[in-house]
Amino acid sequence: MCFILHLTTFYACNHSVVNRRQKLDCNATNCVFSQRHRPEEHACQITCAQSLQDEQSFTTSIVTYPCDACTYASHCTQK
Repeated sequence: MCFILHLTTFYACNHSVVNRRQKLDCNATNCVFSQRHRPEEHACQITCAQSLQDEQSFTTSIVTYPCDACTYASHCTQK
């Protein structure tokens, strides 16, 4: 099944910030969210996946400084 992928940056303050969010296509003909979902008439509610898989995160970069929330806000507890 298709799913949403969160691409994140991990900061020195232990916060992860989502930089990009995208749908990853499973390319299955029996998934209603896929571009390859069958266009012809079929029993879609019965034979096809009707929901996305759980969202997943992938850290694309790790930095040695705090996130903006910790840098500019005095209420951040992760300083």
